[in-house]
Amino acid sequence: SGSGNSNSLLRSTIVYNLVSSTVDIDKVLYNRGKLFQKMYQYEEAMNDINRAIESMNEEKIEPKYFHTRGILYQKIDQNYIKAIINFTKALQYNKTDINFFISHGICNIQLRRFQEAKEDFSKIISLK
Repeated sequence: SGSGNSNSLLRSTIVYNLVSSTVDIDKVLYNRGKLFQKMYQYEEAMNDINRAIESMNEEKIEPKYFHTRGILYQKIDQNYIKAIINFTKALQYNKTDINFFISHGICNIQLRRFQEAKEDFSKIISLK
């Protein structure tokens, strides 16, 4: 079946990356999580993104991991509170990524926090 092929592809990809000593496990997990996300397998994606965040080196925080987790919270069960917590965390580490502000602003709209959303979108305009 089609999903069997993608599962074996994912398995071979992660085994290859694990054998390669130059690749950090958090990056491998993040990349596999993004693949699952592209295949609409959000629960599997969330598992990998959570593991990527847990195994991330404290000296090399990856804001995009938190951003991706926020998006997954939105997709899996419309949990906008957990989503905005993750978007906020991403913005703590990177205050110039327009995508982070867009996600944060949209989430604020979903939470009916219109003033906060306006501030997010104003920030985007000032960054451009």
